[in-house]
Amino acid sequence: MLQNISRSLTDLLGAPYMEAVRNTATTVLGLDPAEAKALAEEKVDFFPESYVARCDELAAKVGQQVVPAFDVDLPGAPTESFRKATKMNAAPIGGMGCARIGQDGKVYLATKSEHYHTPLGHNFPGFQPIT
Repeated sequence: MLQNISRSLTDLLGAPYMEAVRNTATTVLGLDPAEAKALAEEKVDFFPESYVARCDELAAKVGQQVVPAFDVDLPGAPTESFRKATKMNAAPIGGMGCARIGQDGKVYLATKSEHYHTPLGHNFPGFQPIT
């Protein structure tokens, strides 16, 4: 079971760095200094209950088609060996947590080839402050 934690950009990156970012944001973006400070210090839930519940729901549907297939053939200009090895049906269109939706509309489990997503998952809410 995932345990929720909450952190701000200041918690993650440190006060000195975020002060420099805030100063720059007030100049470049025209943010009010108090608004910039509030944004930097706003704590964001990394694993809220709604996220965990939705991830569990999608994981339970692995192998099932949940959306219409995207069957437009857009191969680009791959080499012949790459084209033969590519499985476009499984190519991700989106996902949440350890589940991703392939171009065939089916739910797939994020595994070895998506190792960079596996620890936190697709659409990880903890990235909200930096997006």
